[in-house]
Amino acid sequence: MRETKKSLKAYFIVFSVIGFLTSVVGIINLTGTMSKISEAIYMALAAGFIYYGLKLDQYLRNSPQTLKIFVIAAAVIQQVARLLVGGIDLIFMILSALVAWYLVHNINKLSAQDKNEK
Repeated sequence: MRETKKSLKAYFIVFSVIGFLTSVVGIINLTGTMSKISEAIYMALAAGFIYYGLKLDQYLRNSPQTLKIFVIAAAVIQQVARLLVGGIDLIFMILSALVAWYLVHNINKLSAQDKNEK
């Protein structure tokens, strides 16, 4: 699949809005303190992805490194939050790592394309 700036922006925003809303529901419905903390962490990460999605063109052009650091940090923080509530989930860890790799790969590619277009 060929990723474009628009499709990456849509990915950042659409999936993050869904994640944010899912976390709000989780905070409301879950009973355990650690589960609620984990959902709050997911909600904060989703808010970060929404912000970066809205500013994606600007960050790809001026500061792609910031985007890459955020994506990697988010994947690590997500794993730590997951450990708070459920322990190690190998499938979740692998999928998170693959998504982070995919996003970083496309940030690199789209950032390089943007610089070549100038």
